[in-house]
Amino acid sequence: MSTALITGASSGIGLALAEKCLSRYSRVLLLSFDAPELEAACLRLGSRAHPVVCDLAYADQGEGLLERLEGEYGTLELLVNNAGIGHHGEIAELEEVVLRRLMEVNFFAPLSLCRQALRLMPPRRRGAIVTLTSASARRPLARMGAYGSSKAALHGFTQVLRLEAAAHGIQGSEVLPISVA
Repeated sequence: MSTALITGASSGIGLALAEKCLSRYSRVLLLSFDAPELEAACLRLGSRAHPVVCDLAYADQGEGLLERLEGEYGTLELLVNNAGIGHHGEIAELEEVVLRRLMEVNFFAPLSLCRQALRLMPPRRRGAIVTLTSASARRPLARMGAYGSSKAALHGFTQVLRLEAAAHGIQGSEVLPISVA
């Protein structure tokens, strides 16, 4: 049985990816902090879609998560780091608490999940990690400095991840969406 985990999967890109993954994986785990939206998404997708309620803004909720999920659902073959939060506003007006939450969800949570995957996948010499960053990681936009900075940090990390993961037979990929309807 093959399993995929997609963060930020209760709506938008994450939900669309979950739907696509059902054609390739035996189980698709949808992770989100929004339990009602997540339950509705899983009901829509069917019995092979499973909800994982977790708020990635809190590091302790993500600690050891992949190992626990493998214990319950079996071998994780795909990790998609899709969860993210945006922020529009000038840097001078940015509240520290907003910046820290944004960095926790957009950078530190995917970094933690990747590190966990890199402990689980190498012995099997297979697996894939896909990380969604943003075109704003490469092209800064006014009033999106905090968001763009968090995605730029994730972009840099993902480039190193690709190199290090390949040595263990794991595929690392990055998607840089421009905008999403």
